Amino acid sequence: MMRKKTLFTAAGALALAVILAGAAPASAEERQTTLAATVPSSYTLTIPKSQTIEYGRDLTEIGALSVKGNIRTDENLRVSVEKSAFRNEEKNHSFSFRLLSGSALFLERSWSGTELETEQTVPLSVSIEDSAWDEAQAGNYTATLIFTAEIRRE
Repeated sequence: MMRKKTLFTAAGALALAVILAGAAPASAEERQTTLAATVPSSYTLTIPKSQTIEYGRDLTEIGALSVKGNIRTDENLRVSVEKSAFRNEEKNHSFSFRLLSGSALFLERSWSGTELETEQTVPLSVSIEDSAWDEAQAGNYTATLIFTAEIRRE
């Protein structure tokens, strides 16, 4: 009988331990993992295609520069242009022109992130003075427009 009593006592002690363990407050430790992601600023710049300027024209529309992008609110996008004169390599002769947006000289333009949410368009044209055409020697001339875009912090 002693054996049965010990068995019941052990079973009772085990049951009591389970009950007490369930009633005791659980101590939970909370830990946190932070995830981060960075979306880099980006933009799309479209420039006019190559084309031929008709002899004697004082104003020729060459198309439009357009930009659209997703940049930070503390940044802006600056587009500038460098141009070379029309040059005839064969005769070592050149003449200048002006790049215009509307009636204003176009050298550069900047846009904010908010503005770039929608496509921004700048119509461009080439203005060549009559005197430049008059002084030009016969032959083929080429000029280049180099557009540079850069994101800047405000």
